[in-house]
Amino acid sequence: MVYIPSTLSCEITHSTLNGKLQISGISGPGLSAEIANGRVEFTDAYFEKVDVSVTNGEIRGSISSQDLEYEIINGEVYLEIIGNESGKYSIDVINGDVTIDCNLGSNKGFDFDISTIHGTIDMGIEDFDLIRSEDKKSLEAKTEGYSLAQVKIKELVDVVNGSIDIRP
Repeated sequence: MVYIPSTLSCEITHSTLNGKLQISGISGPGLSAEIANGRVEFTDAYFEKVDVSVTNGEIRGSISSQDLEYEIINGEVYLEIIGNESGKYSIDVINGDVTIDCNLGSNKGFDFDISTIHGTIDMGIEDFDLIRSEDKKSLEAKTEGYSLAQVKIKELVDVVNGSIDIRP
């Protein structure tokens, strides 16, 4: 285990087989990780750019980022978006479910572009300015007041063989 003080801003690059990456209270310009047969856990993490790839495992946690990319094969994603910074969150999953807690606030607007091939989409958010869902397998929507929001968050989620749950 490597301990990094929370007062130190750092760039993290990590790769492991049959292991775990656990980050708590750390911030920095970038995080890059490749995990096979393991998991990634975040607690109150703040990184400008995040690129995490997991095969046979899971990604869980609370994070804020300007540019986040998750790729997972055979696993699950739980993402809690924290902080008050605009950003783009892109999640690609093959064989697994995605759950996103948005932490809606009066100053936050969300722009969703989500789809699943074999699964369901459950939107726990009800107030939208624009919503389009043609086949219940894809959805494009913006939360009410998106254009006036101080913090704008774009969520791109693509899932093959899994469900998507978006929570307020």
